[in-house]
Amino acid sequence: MAVPIDLTPTLIIVLGIVGVGVALITSMVGLGGGIIFVPVLLLFFQFPAKNAIPISLLAMTGNTISCSIAYIRQKRVNYKLALLYDVMDPVGVYVGALLMTILSENIIIGSVAGIIFILGFSLIRKARSNQITESTPHDSSFKNGQHNSCTSDQVTGEPNNQNQSTSSPTKDVKIKKLPVILVSSFGSGFVSGLAGLGGGITDTTSMILLGVPPYIAAPTSEFAMAFTNIIAVIAHTLMGNMVWEAAVPLMFGAVIGAQIGAHLSKRVKNHVLIYILVGFAWFAAIRLIFSITIGI
Repeated sequence: MAVPIDLTPTLIIVLGIVGVGVALITSMVGLGGGIIFVPVLLLFFQFPAKNAIPISLLAMTGNTISCSIAYIRQKRVNYKLALLYDVMDPVGVYVGALLMTILSENIIIGSVAGIIFILGFSLIRKARSNQITESTPHDSSFKNGQHNSCTSDQVTGEPNNQNQSTSSPTKDVKIKKLPVILVSSFGSGFVSGLAGLGGGITDTTSMILLGVPPYIAAPTSEFAMAFTNIIAVIAHTLMGNMVWEAAVPLMFGAVIGAQIGAHLSKRVKNHVLIYILVGFAWFAAIRLIFSITIGI
């Protein structure tokens, strides 16, 4: 497939820098980065929606895998729960990707903008919760800077069970209400396939509502989202939507940015970052709506 824009060496370098910057911020607040990647690719790089979405998904894959490695080292991923949340992902991704191929450009862009607004409201609720927990005295292990977070949910004021017991805290998580899990799994896959936005917010919210502690829900969701993104990348590649020349440098930048964000996250109040991130995301969503309604 022909590359939709002229990818000069300078533009490729710029894509890599954008990947570092976006992943650095989004990894600190527990996102794959699609909420920013997609609008940036649509508005500033002028990629068609059918190309911008898979490019974003590949960058998010690098970001979420990078974060997941950190979580696995901390032994905070519940693999059984993550796999359950991935069961319906292939179906959701396929339906979303198929709709994206069928629907008009304006409908796709409008869908992206709408989902960004919904995710923004969810993030603000998350930020308010983080404000409360960040003001709570942390466990001594957190005070010593021993946590290495890829998301804001890692600084929750929850006791670090790994320091108190030889058993993993993930073993205490009870899995219940399987239908809710399967619906959430389909939803996260659908959002990824249609709009190129990770379904991590959907999964994390669902897990918390089912009683999973946030310090387990966020890492487990991140791990599950990495698998979802991989499936979505494969689906869009098979449909001929991927522009590898742009996606690869963006992905490498995201991998680097995620590691930097993980290192810096213990020094920054994450609820502040979430508010800033949502502000930029909503501005981009409004700009997308203007682009399809009045052509500016």
